[in-house]
Order: sequence, then C-alpha cells, then structure tokens
Amino acid sequence: MITVLHNQRPSSQRQSYFINPVAIPVIAFVFSCLALPQASQAEAIPPLTLTRAVELALQNNADLKTLQQRFESAETTVREKKAGYYPTLENSAKGTHLYNDAGSDGTSYDTVTAALSTSVNLFNGFSDQAAVNSSNFSLLAEKNNLSRVQQSTVYQTISTFIGAVTNQELITVSEANLQENRRQLARIEAFYKAGKRPVSDFYQQQAETSQAELTLLSNERDLENSKLEILQIIGLTATDRIQIAAPEIPAIASLPADLSIHKMLANALIARTDLQAQELRIKAAGEEIVRAHAGLLPKISLSAAINSTFNSKGTDDFSSQFNDQGASIGVAITIPLFDRWKTHYEETQAQINRNKEQIAHEKLARQVGVEVEKAIQSLRIATKQVEVAESQVQYAQQALAASEERYNVGVATLVDLSAARKRAVQARYERIKALYDRLLQQVAIAYAQGDTAGMMAMFTSNGADAQYFYTYIQ
Repeated sequence: MITVLHNQRPSSQRQSYFINPVAIPVIAFVFSCLALPQASQAEAIPPLTLTRAVELALQNNADLKTLQQRFESAETTVREKKAGYYPTLENSAKGTHLYNDAGSDGTSYDTVTAALSTSVNLFNGFSDQAAVNSSNFSLLAEKNNLSRVQQSTVYQTISTFIGAVTNQELITVSEANLQENRRQLARIEAFYKAGKRPVSDFYQQQAETSQAELTLLSNERDLENSKLEILQIIGLTATDRIQIAAPEIPAIASLPADLSIHKMLANALIARTDLQAQELRIKAAGEEIVRAHAGLLPKISLSAAINSTFNSKGTDDFSSQFNDQGASIGVAITIPLFDRWKTHYEETQAQINRNKEQIAHEKLARQVGVEVEKAIQSLRIATKQVEVAESQVQYAQQALAASEERYNVGVATLVDLSAARKRAVQARYERIKALYDRLLQQVAIAYAQGDTAGMMAMFTSNGADAQYFYTYIQ
C-alpha cells in the first residue's frame, strides 16, 4: 500500500514522502500489526513461579519416583513378614495306573489319593515377631528417608531457580551496559569527527562495545542453561519453554537475634528426618539380632491333614471309597542340637551390621552439626556481602559520573572512563549476586534444620501455602 502511494507522487515530492505526517501513523500501524504475533507468542508461555516449580519437582522428579518405589517395596515386605503368622493350607491329589501288578494276579488297576493339609507355626524362637518388627522399622526408615530427599529436592529446585533468576537479572544489567556503550560510541564518533578526540578512542570504544555484546551473550547462555536444569528437576523435557518469574527479595535489616548454633543444632537433631531414618535402621538391625538368635531356640508347629483314597480293585464304588476319609493331627517340636555354628555366625553378622548402623548414625549427627554451622556462617557472610555490595554500587556510580564529566571536558582519558564503567557494572553484578545469595543462605538455614515450611515461607504469600508443602512432604 505504501509503495503504491509512493509511485503516485511526482518525482519532486519523493524525497519528502517519508516525513509526511499522514504516512507516519500508517507506518506505525503496520509495524504494530507485525509485532502482534510475537507478543501473543510470548504471552502464550505462562511465567513459572518458584512455588509452582517446587510443586512440579515434587510430583515429577525421577529420583523421588524411584524412592517411592522403594517405600512401596518396604510396605510389601511388612505384609510378607506378617503373613508368617498365618497357617498354610495345601491340597494335593495323585492318580496312579499300575500295569500287570504281580500281587493282583497280573491285572492292572487305578488308584487316586487326595489330601488336604494345614500347618501353623506355634513358636519359632520369636523369629516371626523379630522379622515383623525389623520390617516395620525399615518401612519407617524408608518413609523418613523419602521425606529428607523431598526436602533436598525442594532445596535443589530453589537453588537452581534462584540461579536462573540471578542470570536473568545479570542480563538486565548487561543490556543496560551495552546500550550505554553504544551511546558512548556514538558520542566518541562525534568527538572524533569534530577533531576533539583521536581515532584510537573510537577504536577502543568499538572494542568495549563488542566486549559488552559478548558479555550479554554469555549471560543469555547461562540463563538458558539454568532453564534446562530447572526443566530436568521438575520433570519436563528440553523442548519445553518456560519463563522465569523472579520472586521478591525479602528485606533484612539485620541478622536474626537467635542465630545460635546450639539452638539450631538442637532443632536439627530433632527435626532432621534422615537422622530419624538412621535411628530406625539401628532398631531394625537390633531386631535382626533377635531373629538370628532364634536359631538356638526350639520350634513348635501344629499340623493337621484329611485324606481319601480310591482303588479300582475294591468292591465299593468310587463315591463310597472316596468318602471313607482319614484324618491326622500332630504337634512337632524341633530342638536344635548342632547346626555347624550357622546360628552363631548369623548372629555375629547381625551384631556387626547393627554396629555399622550405629557408626553411620554418629557420623551423620556430626555432619548435621557441620551443616548447621556452615549455614550460619554463610548467612552471616552473605548479609555482610550485601552491605558491601550496596556501598560499592554507590561509590562506583559516583566514580563513573565523575569520570564521564572529566572525559567530556578532556581531563580524563578513555582508559580511565572505561575502567570506571567496568567497575560500576561489576559492582551491580556483585550486588545482584549478593542479594540472591543471601536469599539462598536463608533457605539453607532452614534446610540444614530439616524445616520444610521454613524453606518455602519466604516465597509464599501466606503461612498456609508454606504449610501445604510441609504437609505434602510429610
């Protein structure tokens, strides 16, 4: 349409066509229409919030699904051990055809035998009870272990998500830095053409602008890699597209007053489900000792059977013979005298396994103390880094403004101005990293103590949302 209008104008008016007031709205309308599909495409991708990412990770994470299968396997083992108390019931039938039997004048005949038997274990040295107790403790241990891995999944999701948000914020700084370098390049080009600056300044600023473009591309690559990590954690494919919705950074005036290693360690020793799981493994190993020791005790079982037999040599018919049933009932007592020290070796091995579980518990308890102490120190350092980064941004911005003024009047060189700009950009980078690192360290404090609701409290709109994740994991 614009081309047709242009061709209809005289040649003397073609030079002024593009500044015609009528054409400007038309061009603006055309470009806005062209931009609509891209805008709608961007809006088609809903923003992924941190709480939604955590929810998806808890639902779709492959490691959690594997542990869920282990938990269900432990439930099956409990039912299997409890079935040891139930009696057995067996039905058997046997048919035989004998040819030319010598005891029957060389004639052939058939026999059919059927039997129904049952047996029940009355006492086996408490082995059945120990097996049930051990499987129950193992089931509870798997449940607590699953809970801790769920907490680890929440922490990993938060950590990766915050990393992606950090990269996203760094891109904003890089874009602003690139625009500033481009504006500076235009100013220096004007100075150079006016003879106020040497051509070397122009070439140097071109290099600085190229470096800013490279930094932006690097930050964009880091963001895409972070998104791929998030997709992997929450159970989506690499072809899925997501937009990161940055959470609000809670303001912290100072460190909490109760940031005490003794109090937090006490909380961790009570709340950490991996410690609880290890304690249950110790109890399960203790029941295995009882189970192994049962091999030295006597065993008592009760059995009963009903049987019927048919013989074709008999004078009675099939129904008469088969109704002539026999029954038996008995009690068996087994007293072990010598089993080649098998029970002794099994009991010794069970005691060794229990000692190993006890050592693992002590090691884990010490590790919990180290994790809590590291989390406290990291939060203190992160809080201090935020203070330092804030002051560095302020000083760097003031230095950059002074350098720009001095360069514009010809007092400072472009090297000085470029160095000041790099320090200002780096200060803004460090401020963003420090803010999100402090946020992550707050999460790490709760994670070290096994506090799921505490990990999510600062990212949810109310306490009920945080309690939802706590209940979900439990």
